[in-house]
Amino acid sequence: MGARQCVVIPVIERPNGMIMTPSSTDGGFFPRVIVEGQVRYSRLVVDGTDEIWGPSLGDAQERAAALNAEWGLSSDDVLQILIGWQAARDQEDARVFCPGCRRQYDWSSGDVCRTCDAERG
Repeated sequence: MGARQCVVIPVIERPNGMIMTPSSTDGGFFPRVIVEGQVRYSRLVVDGTDEIWGPSLGDAQERAAALNAEWGLSSDDVLQILIGWQAARDQEDARVFCPGCRRQYDWSSGDVCRTCDAERG
């Protein structure tokens, strides 16, 4: 059995209250397919065409919930898939970002950050 996957409409809420929808386009939103435990995600493609749902964010999110239910996923299942996806992203960030200055760094070139001299943990 493969890794579980779900479909979401990404929304980022900033501390200042600003809400961003990086998957928006004219006419709606691109649903994203998230795979548990993997860093990457993809757009939902049907018959070779990117799906666009909407026109409102609420409409797109309702459609995502309906498709997840069709796939046999509860809201708790979707949450667990997202947690697994975020854990994989956090591991990737730990590999890519310096723990001292949090700048992106290619650790393959050594064990010391060239910006702040922090050693790889």
